[in-house]
Amino acid sequence: MAEPPIESHEDRVERLFEEAAERPPDQRRAFLETATASSDGTPDLELVEEIERLLAADLQAERYFEAASRRLAGTADALTEQVDSVVGERIGPWRVGKQIGRGGMGAVYLANRDDGVFDQTAALKLVRPGLAPDLAERFRAERQILASLGHPGVAQLLGGGVTDDGRPWLAMEYVNGEPITAYCDRHQLGIQARLQLFLEMCDAVAYAHRNLVVHRDLKPSNVLVAEGARRGQVKLLDFGVAKLLASSGDTPVTASGVRPYTPGYAAPEQILGLAVTTSTDVYALGVLLYELLTGRRPHPMSSGTPAVVERAVLESDPTRPSESVQVPTRPPSGETTSVDELARLRKATPQALRRRLQGDLDRIVLKALEREPERRYGSAEALARDVQRHLEGLPIEARPASRWYRFNRFARRHRVGVAAGSVGVLALAVGLGLALWQGRVAAEERDRAEQVALFMTDLLGEFDPSRTGGTLDPVRVLDQAVQRLENRAHQSSDVQAQIYDGVGRIYQDYAQYDEAERLIRRALALRRQLHGPVHLDVAASLGHLASLRAVQGDHAVADSLYQEAIGLYERLDARDSPDAASSIRGLGRIRRAQGRPEEGVLLVREALAIQQAALVPDAAEVLATQSDLATLLYNTGAYAESDTLFREVLAQYRETLGAHPNTAQALSDHAAVLNARGESNEAIEAHREALAIRREVFGDNHPRVAQSLSYLGWALQGQGRADEAEPLYREALEIRRAAFGSEHISVANSLLMLGEAQVLRGDWDSGLRFEGLAIRTYRSVLGSEHPSTLSAEIRYAAHLAEAKQEETARSLLRRALPGLREAFGADHEKTRSAEATLARLER
Repeated sequence: MAEPPIESHEDRVERLFEEAAERPPDQRRAFLETATASSDGTPDLELVEEIERLLAADLQAERYFEAASRRLAGTADALTEQVDSVVGERIGPWRVGKQIGRGGMGAVYLANRDDGVFDQTAALKLVRPGLAPDLAERFRAERQILASLGHPGVAQLLGGGVTDDGRPWLAMEYVNGEPITAYCDRHQLGIQARLQLFLEMCDAVAYAHRNLVVHRDLKPSNVLVAEGARRGQVKLLDFGVAKLLASSGDTPVTASGVRPYTPGYAAPEQILGLAVTTSTDVYALGVLLYELLTGRRPHPMSSGTPAVVERAVLESDPTRPSESVQVPTRPPSGETTSVDELARLRKATPQALRRRLQGDLDRIVLKALEREPERRYGSAEALARDVQRHLEGLPIEARPASRWYRFNRFARRHRVGVAAGSVGVLALAVGLGLALWQGRVAAEERDRAEQVALFMTDLLGEFDPSRTGGTLDPVRVLDQAVQRLENRAHQSSDVQAQIYDGVGRIYQDYAQYDEAERLIRRALALRRQLHGPVHLDVAASLGHLASLRAVQGDHAVADSLYQEAIGLYERLDARDSPDAASSIRGLGRIRRAQGRPEEGVLLVREALAIQQAALVPDAAEVLATQSDLATLLYNTGAYAESDTLFREVLAQYRETLGAHPNTAQALSDHAAVLNARGESNEAIEAHREALAIRREVFGDNHPRVAQSLSYLGWALQGQGRADEAEPLYREALEIRRAAFGSEHISVANSLLMLGEAQVLRGDWDSGLRFEGLAIRTYRSVLGSEHPSTLSAEIRYAAHLAEAKQEETARSLLRRALPGLREAFGADHEKTRSAEATLARLER
């Protein structure tokens, strides 16, 4: 059994100090004597006295801050009686109404302009006497800067002055809203929506900083959210007021001896009375972000008194956001909130919330909360930029604290007990070892990055008009890029595999399936050779190959490949990774194509849960999976849920992507739901919009254009407009034949649609001929018992019956009915329709 680690003197002092501080003062001495006693029961009196000196100093500081707080609270209470008498009075051009707030600086009233110039409502802040005796003189110098802040997220300063009896007042834009934290909880906003509101807050702070104004007192009550037409709008209050209320210079100390900041949101430099800069606001933004994400404060503390809060900020490191949401705590200002409740308010489970905060968000928040200003984000804009990069799935600038930095922090906290010589030796050893390790890893990463960058530079060069003559053929560009790649034998197998895989998937998007398969299989072979058969990169290549075979209609092979990929993810304990979710989602789509939509729903729901826990809500992968789920729900007849989900997805796509292939796909899929719900005109418009997007993005000869042509034709045909549908079907058929050849399921779909349109127009011979070709293709590609084959056969049989080819129709229906009952159930409309048609023929 391993020996427990030896506790250093400094660690022991720190531990005993914290344990003693939690006990009543009259019990501390006895506790320390017992805790420091040797084996013979003799206490270490020198150690006891050292800790008692620390406790005495801590108590003195706490008493000081509590006394200051009582002075401030007492003054505020006294102010209540004094200022309440101003209700109904006129201050400047304002008639004072009811009191709407009160704080340490004074009271706030609702006021209306009363000078006959125009109607206006304001929040009038009446500052308590003695807080800032030179406010009038400094206000004249500052108010033009503050009044010029024209940002929609900043509540404007409307005026100010000093009353006849010497009380300073400020008139601010009145905002009818609630604190941002309360707003987010009341609306149960998810992490994504909270981050979007936070970005609005950062934008307003950054604007003020560009105008040389620092807030100095950012906290929830100064960040309100007013309900707008579309969603809440962030409004920041009291910009520059803390500076106006400062007695002098850069250190805002009031006449009462209390600095005008809020413990818990104040930066360490404010607590220490050092210079206040824009970095001070960055720290407060970090606290607000922490609270929005977790419902907690960054630093653990035993009580909410100013002394305890300030000591925690100065002496303890913030808890990681992802860790803070795992245990119930009693916040300084409220009751204990359970872990489940915290997660519910953020539309998540406790496990999903922890995973959502791990990584990027932990790093972003902790960088904003660095104790040293120079280690924080350089500006509110830089902080916002990292949050935005996280939302977009891009690498962030924040990185975990290095080992050297953590060691340096440790040495500074325990400088008394760490001998100078040992610190130097340890620092040298740690620094040298870490530098060598990081240098090797960095060199490898840099080499790979340079190789990929060189390839991408060559690829992008093909988009240069001077080399292409002003015309651009994307497939030709890809062909030349692959040729250059294959000529670079010096590149590592890892880099080659990465590029082969990526370019192969681009070929797939351009419907160049043979070349796509060649490259993806080559990447798979290289990765197996490099890493062995069980590796995450191998699983990723298998998933990409499965996706390609699914697009080609080879559902059995795609099913097998997806299952092989998912099996690897499970063996590597990575089934809950986004890459694994892609394969699980793909398998769900295959189950739908195989006529098993209920299984597909379960698989796609699993994939969506994984992605929602690991990615931002509007990530492309999440939205695509939601769209797939909506389609599968439609296939199972859950039209209402499918419609709701499609509308949510489309709203996100329109906002984030605009005219994009993903938007087009969601429009096409949603149109099917609209059609099923009887909203055929809306379905046709959705199909037309999807077709226009796809023509613009892919050109006129892409299989996805053919898909939109077919869907639009089907919707028109449903309105009895078969004459308009037929040319659309013909165009789709030609595109699909050119892309896939004659033996493909999508070609069979086009043949069947074209045949039905001709039958509806009265061209029976041609229509039945096309339908017969479709049936033969279905049987050849999918097999005779596939649900799609059976569905096509009953449609064909119904038309044969109408054409008086009754014996052929009866034969088809008798053969298809057992399979229909097994695939869809006895009560499904397809089964009942086939039975009804057969019954008519039998009569």
